[in-house]
Amino acid sequence: MRVFSFRGLAASIALALAAAYPAQAADDVSLADLKAATRSLGFLQNPPKSGGYAIGVVYAPGSANGKILSQQAADRIRSLPGPHDGGLKVESFAVSELAGHADRLDALYLVPGTSGSAIADIARRKHLLVMSNDPACLDQRCCMLMVRDNGRVEIVLDTELAQSADVSFSSVFAMMVKHK
Repeated sequence: MRVFSFRGLAASIALALAAAYPAQAADDVSLADLKAATRSLGFLQNPPKSGGYAIGVVYAPGSANGKILSQQAADRIRSLPGPHDGGLKVESFAVSELAGHADRLDALYLVPGTSGSAIADIARRKHLLVMSNDPACLDQRCCMLMVRDNGRVEIVLDTELAQSADVSFSSVFAMMVKHK
């Protein structure tokens, strides 16, 4: 007589699904990453007065799939509710176009592979929050908030860069995140 094991069946199904649906690519921006990032906006000390957040999704023009990835991320953000019942206005553009868009933005979301000192300079002058799911943005000092959700939300705040752009978060948020 054969004994049927639900645990064994569940493990087999999990393995089959893992093979059929590969893990998120390293250069992808998942909906979970974007949800966690947009929730972080709700902890800003000085939210926009307009009631909604204007977010620029920025890509490096030289990257192979940057424009496509940026547009996909922008479309995903548009499907999300804004913090405090505010709306999210989203546009996608290349780093080289940032100066022309910065006056009407509250935050930037950098897709993986996007960097440059111009980003941090404009963020400082325009008091923009700069976020990404790419840990390299912290190392390159072009974003102040790295937010990833791989089943567990990881948030790292570059306090010095945020202060230089006059971007501050509630003390509750500051206590919950890692600091660089």
